[in-house]
Amino acid sequence: MPGLNATATADISFILLAFFLMVTSMDQEKGLMRQLQQKDDKNIEKITEIDARNVLAITLKDDGKSYLNDEEQPVTDLRKRIATFILGCPQPQKHIVTLEISKEADYSHYFELQNKILLAYKDVRETYAQKKYHAEYSNLNDDQKAEVRRKYPQRIAEKE
Repeated sequence: MPGLNATATADISFILLAFFLMVTSMDQEKGLMRQLQQKDDKNIEKITEIDARNVLAITLKDDGKSYLNDEEQPVTDLRKRIATFILGCPQPQKHIVTLEISKEADYSHYFELQNKILLAYKDVRETYAQKKYHAEYSNLNDDQKAEVRRKYPQRIAEKE
């Protein structure tokens, strides 16, 4: 009975596997790099009354359009507008950025909005670090960074 010589089959399989691993691109997963703080019942902040000048309401509709205080805002201007709001607050430690996201909104729009908010906070802290310490925020020591974070804390509240 004649047979088929399959000695090179394993070698060819491994070569093909290596080839496909090298030429295939893997999509990077998107996510938000956030660490939630531990729940601390002692430090729960009870807000009873908020000055309207300290609140920035951001709404993301299901069509991907964003609104700042009910005024349509292009995504390209969000970072600057948020930073301007935070810097212009009468009480920067008590400001609050509220987010209302439509349940039908695309995750990529939500992700982009979150990035714009974080970049705005980065800009604000960088501006304050330059003004107070004449140095970039990344070059400050831990105590100075803590001082900048106390002056301009991230205060983001998401509505359902």
